[in-house]
This record gives sequence, structure tokens and C-alpha cells, in this order.
Amino acid sequence: MSKLFSMILTYKEQAREAKMENPHVKNGIIIFKSGMGVFAGGLVIALSIKIPQIKINFNLDTSIGILITIFGMLVAIIGLALVFYGLSSIKNTWKGKYFYYLRGLDNQQIDPPFQALPKMASWYRPIPITLSIKDENLETMFNDLQYSMKIIEEKTEQYNSRDIFFSGLARVPCLFFIGYSFRTGHSNSISLIEHCHKDDSWFRFNQTDEPDIDVIIQPGISNTKENVSDIAITIEFTSDIMKQELPIFLQNNIVKIKTTVGYTHNLIRSKKALERITEKIINQMILLNKKCNRLHIFISAQSSVVFELGRRYQDGMIGNIIVYNYDPIKKGYSWAISLENKEIKLIKLE
Repeated sequence: MSKLFSMILTYKEQAREAKMENPHVKNGIIIFKSGMGVFAGGLVIALSIKIPQIKINFNLDTSIGILITIFGMLVAIIGLALVFYGLSSIKNTWKGKYFYYLRGLDNQQIDPPFQALPKMASWYRPIPITLSIKDENLETMFNDLQYSMKIIEEKTEQYNSRDIFFSGLARVPCLFFIGYSFRTGHSNSISLIEHCHKDDSWFRFNQTDEPDIDVIIQPGISNTKENVSDIAITIEFTSDIMKQELPIFLQNNIVKIKTTVGYTHNLIRSKKALERITEKIINQMILLNKKCNRLHIFISAQSSVVFELGRRYQDGMIGNIIVYNYDPIKKGYSWAISLENKEIKLIKLE
């Protein structure tokens, strides 16, 4: 009996969660409640209830009450069937989802952060795909990156229509090019799970915009029509990127992109804000690409920004790029990954 009661509570909880993402469940619950209301009304009529305390008698035809009761029961059953159909549809949808988890830093948790997914995932867990990039040495790291990119591209070709979740941490160039691997697939179906720098937890983006958060573009190059060979673009969300930290040949051609609210970790918590801000940065890259032969990208931002910039890279609009990795011990950039003619290469700067 307790097992049956527990199963009923589970289905009730699932239905409550599911009605927010499946119209069949939502409409089924409405129909079921309506049917139960009609059923109760028909039962009252069929029983011809007498209430002596308030001197009211129901003396209607019992057969009418029975018919109404049966009708209400049928309506409730239809509603219940619709709910179960909706739950079945959700189950099939969730069973087809992928959860990509990128492990690219030391001491990072082994398992994907399932606890940050919607509650529905606790019943219908998506398929986990762990991408491991070890940073023991640069060659191993770069080989792991290429292997991970190959996995993503193969999965994208096979299951492009599937919704996916993505979470993970890695060095900036690796995270950028993991995002780059998703640029041709799952274009509108990627849900990002962000790592919270403060308490080492994970969270999903909310659906409301954050209009107070925007970007400020500070051009550090001349507006002449003459092209230059190389331009540096610094994206400074979590910390300042100082001019002297950049390679000398780039220090006179820098475009800085900062936020309107200063430096902070986990600045963006809205999906709409993330899309709006990264689109502005990509548009700036497209404009700068027309003025130079190569863009040098330096990023100090939360992981979702780095991933999304890689995913939004446009092969036909942005040319050759180099994405740099900062070494806090050496106080400078020690290696980078380039993209030229759709081929990525590891670049050692020392």
C-alpha cells in the first residue's frame, strides 16, 4: 500500500513539473479536474442528498445524476490519459537529451553536475558524455582537445536535432574551441550550466534579461581605412587585461571590451543577456576582421561567455584568429591555439 501511495505521489509531482513544459500534461490536468467536478456533481444528484439542517432536499431524477456521474468519470479518464501521454512524451524527449560535461581543470569534480538540471532530469536522466582534457603538458592537452572536438562533431552529425546540456571548465582556448565544435549543430537547443566561482556550485541560466548589464567597446586603433596585420581584442569581464601583458607587436592595436558594471565573476546569469552580449562581441569581431589579417583574442570571463563566443564564431565572416591562455605565475600569455583555414594549431609562445 505504501509503495502504491509513493508511486501516486511521484506521478503527482512529475505532473506538476511537467505541465510547465508539455501542453498535453497541462491540458490533461485541467480536463481531469473538470471531469472530477462533474463527477462529484452527478454523484450529489444521484444520491438525492437531504440536508435537514438547512431544510433543502434534492429530489431530482436519480438516472440523470448517474448519467452525469458517468460522463464526469469519462472526462476525468480522458484527462488522466492525456497526462500520462504527456509524461510519456517528456520521458522520450529527456531520454534523447545529451549532457556534455567538460573536465579540463585539476581537482574538478568527476561526475556531471546533474543537480543543476531541471527537476525532470531526476526522473529522466539525460545521457552523459564526459569530455576530458588533461593539462599535464601542452601536447597531451591539445590531443585531448582534438579528440573531444571529434566526438562532438560525430554526435552532432548523428543527432543534430537533440536538445543538449553543456557544462564544464577548461583553459580559455580549449573552452573556446569546444564551443566552436558546436557552431553547426544544436543551434537553438543548448542549455548551459554555469559554474559558480564563489561556492563551487553549478546553476542554470534564468530566462529573463538583465538590461543593466551591457558591454562598452573601447577602440584602441585608428579609424583610418588602412588595414593592419594584427589586432588584439581583449574581453575583460572578470579582471583587467593590462597592455604590458600582451605581446609587444599588439600593444598599439588593442580593442578593449568591458562591462557596464565592472569586474566580477559569474556576472551573467540570464540566457538572454548572454546571447545579447556575445552577439555584440561577435559583431565587433566581424568588423575588426575587415581591418586586419588576424585577430588575437584575450578573454577574462566566465566559462559560458568563452564557450558561447566559440559557438558563435562564423567561418564566412571572421577570418584567422588566435586565442590565448594566461599564465598567472608567469604574469603573461605562454601558449595559444590558432584557427587558420579551418585548421587549429597549438602555438607555444616561449
